[in-house]
Amino acid sequence: MKNIKWKLLVSLTIVLIVSRITVSDFTSDLEKVISVYNCDPSYTFNHSEITSKTKEFFPTHCDYVCGILTINENTDLSESQILKLFENMTTLFGGIKLENTLFQGLSVFPKHPKSNGFEFMCKTFGLSVINNTQLNNIDFLNEFHLGKDKKTDECPILFQNNPKLDVSFLCDDEEYKEMFQLKIVGNLKNCGCRGDSITSSTIESLQNCYLLNGGLNISNVTYTNSSALSSVKYVKGDVEIHNTDFKNLSFLAKLESIEVKHGLMSERVAMNIHDNLEMTRFGISSLQKLYDLFQGPFIINLENLHPDFCLTVFEIVFFLENYISFKNIHAQICPGMEKTLIDGYPICQFKSMKSLKEDCLFIHGNVIVGSGDEEFIYKLKRLQHLFGTLTIKNTKLNDLKSLWSLNYIASLEEEYVIEIISNENLVNADLPNLRNILTKGSRTIVLHNNPGLVSEGCMLFPITYQTNVAFIGDNCELLEDIVYYLKPFQFIFACIGFIFNILHVLVVSRKPLRSNSVYVIMIGIGVCDLTDVSYIPPGYWKTVINFWIGCLMDVFRRISTWLALLMALVRLLIIKNPMNSNCISLSSPSFAYTCISIITFLSFTITFFNWGQYSIVDHGPMKIRFCKYLPKNYTVPHTYTYEMAEFVDDFRPLAMKYTKFSDGVSKIIPTLLLPFFSFSLIRYVQKVSKSRKNLMKLSKELVEIGREAEKSIKMVTIMTVFSMIAEGPTGVLTAIQTFYLDYSAISSSADALEKILINLVVLNAIVHYLICFIVSSQYRDTAGKMFLCKKLRKNKVNN
Repeated sequence: MKNIKWKLLVSLTIVLIVSRITVSDFTSDLEKVISVYNCDPSYTFNHSEITSKTKEFFPTHCDYVCGILTINENTDLSESQILKLFENMTTLFGGIKLENTLFQGLSVFPKHPKSNGFEFMCKTFGLSVINNTQLNNIDFLNEFHLGKDKKTDECPILFQNNPKLDVSFLCDDEEYKEMFQLKIVGNLKNCGCRGDSITSSTIESLQNCYLLNGGLNISNVTYTNSSALSSVKYVKGDVEIHNTDFKNLSFLAKLESIEVKHGLMSERVAMNIHDNLEMTRFGISSLQKLYDLFQGPFIINLENLHPDFCLTVFEIVFFLENYISFKNIHAQICPGMEKTLIDGYPICQFKSMKSLKEDCLFIHGNVIVGSGDEEFIYKLKRLQHLFGTLTIKNTKLNDLKSLWSLNYIASLEEEYVIEIISNENLVNADLPNLRNILTKGSRTIVLHNNPGLVSEGCMLFPITYQTNVAFIGDNCELLEDIVYYLKPFQFIFACIGFIFNILHVLVVSRKPLRSNSVYVIMIGIGVCDLTDVSYIPPGYWKTVINFWIGCLMDVFRRISTWLALLMALVRLLIIKNPMNSNCISLSSPSFAYTCISIITFLSFTITFFNWGQYSIVDHGPMKIRFCKYLPKNYTVPHTYTYEMAEFVDDFRPLAMKYTKFSDGVSKIIPTLLLPFFSFSLIRYVQKVSKSRKNLMKLSKELVEIGREAEKSIKMVTIMTVFSMIAEGPTGVLTAIQTFYLDYSAISSSADALEKILINLVVLNAIVHYLICFIVSSQYRDTAGKMFLCKKLRKNKVNN
C-alpha cells in the first residue's frame, strides 16, 4: 500500500513539473509573439489551448488575432464549433499547434476578403502538427498565405508522427519548397529528411532520402556507413563534413544541388570540409549547382585534409565558372592535366611565350611575359582559363589587350596571383573580363614601377567578392604615401591642438563669457576638439583602449560640427531679428545647454548603432609569409583587432548601409548648411561695417557697439567657414561609401582619404583658439585676467 502511494506521489509530482514547464514555455512563446508584433491585449488570446472553457476568452470580434492556437486532446469542440469561433479571424499573428487529436482534417480558417486566403504571420512560432492518429487531410495549407521572416524567408514547420498523413507533396509546393526549416518525419509519406546532425547512429535512417533540409552535417562517421547517403540529390542548408575517415565524397554521387541562405554581405562558409585526415579527393561527380538564394557568395573551405588532397581540372573549372570562393584551399591540382581535354580543347602547358601554342583557351603553368616576349603576346588572345599565375615584367607593352578574354585564374601555389612590374611604356593594364580568382596563396596583385600607370590603374577589373584582391606596389600607394608622410605632422598638430584647446576651454568657461550662449556652445566645441586632437599610437595591446577612444572621437567629432552649425545659426538669427524677444532668448546659456544635450544624445545614438556591431577578436599568433624584408614564416605575437561581430551576420547588409548612411547624413547636413550660414554672416558683416561708418558721425559709444558687434559676427563667421572646410569632405566620403560597401578597393581608398582629412579636423581645432583671441576683445580681456594676473578694463558691451 505504501509503495502504491509512493508511486502515485511521484507520478503526480512529475505531471506537475511537466505541466509547469509546458505552461512556462507557452508563456515565453506568447510573450515573444506579443513583443514581435506589438499586439493589442484586446486582440490577444492568452490561453494555452482551445476548449469549451477558454473559448469565452477568444477575441471573436477581431479580424486579426495574436496568439498560439493549440488544438489538442483537451479540445472538446467539434470542427464546426471551431469554425464558428474563428469566423471573423482572417489574420493570425503567432502559431498553430495541432497535437494528439482525432480530427481527419481541419478546415476552420476563414479567408481574407482581399487576398482570398488566410493570412498566417508565422515567423515567430510557425505550424506544428504532431501525433494526430486520424489526420489524413491538410488541405487547409492551400488557404494559407504565410508571413515569413523577411531575412530568411522561413517559418518553422513541423509534421511528425501522423500515421495516415501524406505530406510528400509539400517539398514541391511553391510556398514551402524553398524553406529550410521544414521538419517532416514519421508520417505515412514524408518529403525530405533532416541532415543537420548526422552521426553513426542516425545515418542509416537516411537510407532512401533524396532531399536533406537543414543542411548536411556529418561528423565521426566511418566510410562503411556513408552509403546510406547515396540517394541524396538536393541539400538545403550549409554542408559540414569533419572528423571522418572518408577518402573522398564519392558516396554523394547523386548530389546535384546545394542551396544556402546567407546574403550579400555574409562571409559564412557554405561548404566546410575540414579535419578529414585521410581525404585525398573531392569526388562529387554529379554536382551541378552551388547557390546562395539571397545572392551572396558561396564559400567553400577545404582545410586540414590529407597532404595529397587534390582537385581535378574539371572540379576547378566547375568552381571557377560557378563563381565559388574559398576560405582555404589545402589542395593541389591532380596530375594528368597535359592529357585532359575540356569540351574537346587541350590544356596548353606553359614553358615560355616563344614555345607556347597559339589560340590556347586553357593554359596550365605560371605565365611569364618578359623582355623580348612582346612579339608573342598575341598567343594569349583566346586565353579564358589560366591554371597558374600571371607575370608581366620588363616589357615595352603599351596595354594588355591580348589578355582581354581572360575570365578565370586558379593558382594553387604560394605565389602572388598577378605581378605587373617595370613596364616602362604600359599605360593601360585593364583585364575587364576577369570574373573569378581562386588562389591558395596570397590574394595579392603587384603593380610596381610602371611609370605610365596612374593610381587609378589599380582598378584592373570589376571588383566583386570573387575578384576581391589586395593591390600593392607604388602604382597603388599614392594615398598611403601621403598618409605615411603626414603621420609625424599629425602627432605635432595633435600636441599643439591639445594645449591650445585646454587654454581655450579654460577661457570660454569663465563667468564673463559663459553668460552668452555663443560662448557656452564654444565650450562644447572645445571639449569635443580635445578628442579630435587625441593621438592614438598603433599597438596590438592597445586595441581595446583604441576601440573606446575611437567611439568617443566619433561621437565628439560629430557634436563639434553640429555645435558649429548651431553657433552660426544662433548668431545669424540674433543679428537678423535684434528686436524679436524669442530670438534674443537664444543668447541665454540655458538654450545652449539644452541644445548641447540633445545633440550629444543623438550623436551617441548614431555611434552606438555603428560601433555596436563590432567586437574584439584575438587572432592569435600570425605568420607573415609575403614580405621580402622579414625571415620566411616570420610570426607576429597575438594580434587583436575589432571586427564585425557574428550576431549581426543575418542583417549585416542592412545594418552597415543604414549606419553608414546615417553617419554620412549627419555629416553632410552641416556641410550643406554651413556654406549658406557662412555667406549670410559675411553679408551681415559687410552691413554692420557700413552701419558702423555711418554711426561714426553720431556717437563714439555707438561706434564702439558697432565695432564689437562686427567682431562678434566675424569670429562666428570665420569659425563656421573653417568647420565647413574640415568636415564637409568627410561627410560626402562617408555617404558615398554607403553605396560601395562590397568594394574593398574603394573602401581602402576611402580609409586612406579619411586618414588624410583628419588633419583638417585637427587644424580646425587649433584655429578656434586663435580666431577667438585675435578677433574678440572680450575673449582677450578674459584670457589676460586669467593668465597675466593684471586688472584689465571691464567690457561694457557683452558680445
